[in-house]
Amino acid sequence: MALGDRLVPFSLPATDGTQVSAEEITEPRVVGIVFWCNHCPYVKAWEDRLIALQREFSARGVQFVLISSNDPLAYPDDSFANMRALASDKAYPFPYLFDESQQVARAYGAMRTPEVFLFGPDRTLRYHGAIDDNFEDPNGVTHAYLSDAIEALLADREPPVASTSPVGCTIKWKAYRLSPAVARRFRGLPRPLARFASAPAAPGSRRPGGTPRIEAARLSRPRPAGTLRRPCASGCSRS
Repeated sequence: MALGDRLVPFSLPATDGTQVSAEEITEPRVVGIVFWCNHCPYVKAWEDRLIALQREFSARGVQFVLISSNDPLAYPDDSFANMRALASDKAYPFPYLFDESQQVARAYGAMRTPEVFLFGPDRTLRYHGAIDDNFEDPNGVTHAYLSDAIEALLADREPPVASTSPVGCTIKWKAYRLSPAVARRFRGLPRPLARFASAPAAPGSRRPGGTPRIEAARLSRPRPAGTLRRPCASGCSRS
């Protein structure tokens, strides 16, 4: 997603039992879509700061919406049940949504947690990136990117910094999992050859028809002991 792009529609389940649709978020002047999760240490480092920002700006027409797109099969801490528990324990003042299909993360081009997409009154992207410049120490922050961008938008000005590099954990994309019948064909193969079967799907790695693009290793049957490889024309050996 590029600066100036419009907010991408979505409708996702929230931890409070409701369904939150982007089209229904009409009252706030400024909306921040923040890709989030439970387990990431960067998220935990910024969590209290984001809660404080929501409480500070809520009365001025600012709403954050948090979205977790992580694969809970690979990271059980990010399951929907654990999302509900975290939102309750921390008394989240913002919706916390579950993007189970990961389609919303892909539509936004999100890659990390946390990653902020801040939209102005016209619902175009006006700031993208990190919350501030120091995840380790709140007292050591020298550039409060998100807060400064919000203040600018509320004053009908351009954010002083419109884009920064998100700092955080990578979104945990779902792996391509083989059916049991296909998986049986890989039993007994050397581990490096079988490993590609569970490689994670990276964003943009689908062909136009929707077929996953998997760069499979070229496999050949084991040769009997003592069998020579056929030399190629240049004198090299190939399998």
